[in-house]
Amino acid sequence: MTEQPSTSKVNAVSEAIIILALVAAAFTIGLLYILQIRSNPFFRDLSPATDMATYDDIARKISGGDLLAGTGTESPLYPRVFLPLVYLATRGDLLFVRFVQVALNALNVLLIYVIAKRLFARPTGLAAAVIAIFYIPFLVYSGAILSETLLNTTILVMMLMLLDLRLGREETAPASHFLIAGLTLGLATAAKPTVIVFAPFAILWVALHAKGDAKHRAARAGIYLGGAAAAMIPFVVWGWFLTGSLTPLRGNSGTMFLMGNNPTATGAYGEPRGEIGRVFREACKGKSIAEQDRLAYRLALHFIRTNPGQFAKLLVEKTKLFWGHEEVGNNLSVTYYRQISFLGYPPFLSFGLILPAAIIGAFLAIPRVRTVWILYAFILVYSVTIILFIVVGRYRLAVVPFLIIFAGHCCAMIGRWFAHRRFRPALGVIGIMALLMVFLYTGYLWRAIYPIIEGPLSRLGYSWRVLAVDTNKYLIKDDTPRPSPYGVTLESPMAARKILFVPEDILDRAEKVVLTIDCGMTKDAKWRVGVNGAFTEAPIPEGQPSGVMGTVTIPIKSEVLRAGENEIVVEPQAGRIRIALDDGYDFDRSSVRDAEGNWRTDRLDGQTCKTYRSLHIADGEFRIRLEITVKRQVPA
Repeated sequence: MTEQPSTSKVNAVSEAIIILALVAAAFTIGLLYILQIRSNPFFRDLSPATDMATYDDIARKISGGDLLAGTGTESPLYPRVFLPLVYLATRGDLLFVRFVQVALNALNVLLIYVIAKRLFARPTGLAAAVIAIFYIPFLVYSGAILSETLLNTTILVMMLMLLDLRLGREETAPASHFLIAGLTLGLATAAKPTVIVFAPFAILWVALHAKGDAKHRAARAGIYLGGAAAAMIPFVVWGWFLTGSLTPLRGNSGTMFLMGNNPTATGAYGEPRGEIGRVFREACKGKSIAEQDRLAYRLALHFIRTNPGQFAKLLVEKTKLFWGHEEVGNNLSVTYYRQISFLGYPPFLSFGLILPAAIIGAFLAIPRVRTVWILYAFILVYSVTIILFIVVGRYRLAVVPFLIIFAGHCCAMIGRWFAHRRFRPALGVIGIMALLMVFLYTGYLWRAIYPIIEGPLSRLGYSWRVLAVDTNKYLIKDDTPRPSPYGVTLESPMAARKILFVPEDILDRAEKVVLTIDCGMTKDAKWRVGVNGAFTEAPIPEGQPSGVMGTVTIPIKSEVLRAGENEIVVEPQAGRIRIALDDGYDFDRSSVRDAEGNWRTDRLDGQTCKTYRSLHIADGEFRIRLEITVKRQVPA
């Protein structure tokens, strides 16, 4: 009689099949995505003045033997170690770099599965892995010359090593395990210095879960900390050779802090503007990077002390950005890559689609708090740290794997309830998820509907896109407070056009009208602006460096405006003008006139001198606004 295979062997085979299937699916989808976006003009010609171009330049110099390339302001692991090694192995081919990162993303899916399974059970692991496979930003950043995919790998390995101390089979883990676990914390910190804020919680976890008396626990925590230091010290020394200062891995944290905490801050990436921007640029002349960083911290802290109310409002805005559905652009636009690939279609998932399930899953995991509190701690301290500085979509990516694990737990619980015919809790959770999703996407849905009904609404006295600044001032706009990483670069005979809708009741009371344009220009630029066909020469902003984005204000006569749609045209006559683009709004109001005289909505950036299908300008809006001061209402 043939002997039946043991249960353990069957389980091992099924586990191997699951692992292979998950890795194969993640790698195949990532590979197809990379092959599909190869026609993107920025695939090989990386966008200038971005982290991608900087990392590429540093890595090529290091792989060529120049170990002191760069400025020391970059998170070091990716541009100084990972990318040069990949370049050496692939002769610097950016296609193969992306293949390597797709493989890393497939590894991340596997790590998410393993962690979720250990914390909960296999169904949670499977649900979390499937969500990770179809999560859009994971795929987009695996195809970018950016550090986010590698960062997630280091953080997931770090977390898995910590969980092994708690959930491992061995009664007493050897000292080498704590040392290796510490090394993973150090590498994660080298990938993103922000991870260092998690170190106290990791050390506490080690001390709580090391076996033995208090002395033994303290020794194990010390070994863990020593491992982290051993991984970080080489990068600190490397940075000292570059900056002349023993800075903690990255030399421009103060500058980032000032970006997020100044009178002109929006919460997202953006150089300080106005007076504080001028003061900072002047004070930085001739100073080292370390001195510039200390100066930035002093300016930001002075702003916080003297403007606590504005600081509090910025914290609220940045919290909304971090936990909102929008992928705030920096270096690249997720919207753009969704439009030129299959990522714009189901079953691919965005942050706003997984967050409701993650919130509910985290709540359902409370009974396991002794095991999962380390995930809560990472999500909390990492998100708070990012919010204190600036918020962009790629900066929050490090917490997403753990949110996905909680989302997987939520999905697994719903499946379990249905399997046991417990329909009430299952349908209740689904209903709560739907309400959370509506709350997250209300603004997006309203922006899609509003252009259709704005005419009837305006006749009834409503105008949603008019933002009251104070009792007698209105801002007519079609954009968020933050520009995307993109814009359109114009040179004669090109032009940009924006249509703005002015309600009749505001126009009747208008006393003063100012046109504001977020733009940058070369020193030799000459340009004019037209409102409904009435043109005026536009000024060159004083003190704004060539090409740096800023805000230009142009007074115009209220008589040139009309109730309803108003056409605003920007025409360069010499030099180049770059107008910022917001990709969060869709009002069909913006277009570009190309060199042949055709108005287009399919050209992303005239600077490439190429014609190609790309980010539809109408899926974003030029940052051109009307600020209207009206007569004060006299009480009856």
